Amino acid sequence: RGNNMEQLEAIKVLLKLDGDVSKDTLINVLIEQAQSEFKDYCNREDIPSAAVGVINEMVVVKYNRQGTEGLSSQSFSGISDNFLDGYPTNIIKALNRYRKAKFL
Repeated sequence: RGNNMEQLEAIKVLLKLDGDVSKDTLINVLIEQAQSEFKDYCNREDIPSAAVGVINEMVVVKYNRQGTEGLSSQSFSGISDNFLDGYPTNIIKALNRYRKAKFL
């Protein structure tokens, strides 16, 4: 679980929340969700250390989307983001690098 502490701190820096503990519980829940989504999507039981950065990005997206669930597309300052399964294309591409074939 020490790993999650480092991850929590890294995410808080990305969200400009370092020093603020009020969102720690929420961010920890989002970390757990993102790790679970990573494992499901990539057909893995493990999370390679190289994938932690991608999971952090997933958590940032999830955090920023709090309250906007259900929107399939949003426009920020003229830039349109279509979410593929809820995530921007750069995250999906990164996830695909860790994806394993599923054998039935």
